[in-house]
Amino acid sequence: MGPVRHILSERKSRKIAAFLLINTAYMFVEFASGFMSDSLGLLSDACHMLFDCAALAIGLYASYIARLPANGLYNYGRGRFEVLSGYVNAVFLVLVGALIVLESFERILEPREISTSSLLAVSVGGLIVNIIGLVFFHEEHHHAHGESQSCNGEVESPEIGNHGKTASRRHIDHNMEGIFLHVLADTMGSVGVVISTLLIKYKGWLIADPICSVFISIMIVASVLPLLRNSAEILLQRVPRSHEKDFEAALDDVKKINGVIGVHNVHLWNLTNTDIVGTFHLHISAGADKSVIRESASRIFQEAGVQDLTIQIECVER
Repeated sequence: MGPVRHILSERKSRKIAAFLLINTAYMFVEFASGFMSDSLGLLSDACHMLFDCAALAIGLYASYIARLPANGLYNYGRGRFEVLSGYVNAVFLVLVGALIVLESFERILEPREISTSSLLAVSVGGLIVNIIGLVFFHEEHHHAHGESQSCNGEVESPEIGNHGKTASRRHIDHNMEGIFLHVLADTMGSVGVVISTLLIKYKGWLIADPICSVFISIMIVASVLPLLRNSAEILLQRVPRSHEKDFEAALDDVKKINGVIGVHNVHLWNLTNTDIVGTFHLHISAGADKSVIRESASRIFQEAGVQDLTIQIECVER
């Protein structure tokens, strides 16, 4: 019952769960109507909804798993489960988009007759469902971009520190941001399906259906590429893109500490979407105070955004 308690206890989780139920129910409606009317546009939109449902379900479970404490087997905890699930979902979405484009080109060359008797009603219904999703998640999207948080989670306004850097960082909930972008892409896709249905019904333009499918596929890929890049960079332990300049400045500050001879084997990476881990090796002069240097170096990198830092110090002769 742990995941259920987690969903019921958090406002964001309740929103995701509610929209997951609505989205899943209407996905089956779109699949049934798409097969009956032979509309590729509607089927492609239903496929997008299918992967959105999978992403929502995995996101709910991942948010629960990520809260479990570290143990002897998972020393860092399981926060990367969210990153891995996001990467897998992104890869599948890109593949689905590519397959829909290929099928669309075939239908452009050989248009098929499409039944529009119930297609318009289903298309409009899908648009309404996606608008509900936008209403659900717009507040979280606005909140993520409109406030900053300090390290202890309190909301702050950005202030300039001693080194000219912001003392607090803009906190972005990548999970809610990704969900909002998916729903936004779905909404644009639903608009495309409605337009193509109207063109087929009143103008007889059968080519509008595969063109709509290409449009939806572009929306799928465009919405998922940032997630694919960010999750891949985290899994490959790249230096966090948003902190590169701060880390360069922090390294320069550490090198200026009295007694520091050199900084070696610097490793900085994202453990999860929000947690940054770092290690490096300090060479200091024989008479230098190790504790003072360690404290100063730790403070500099914590101000730069590193939450978990390991410093190895070695005294060397000049």
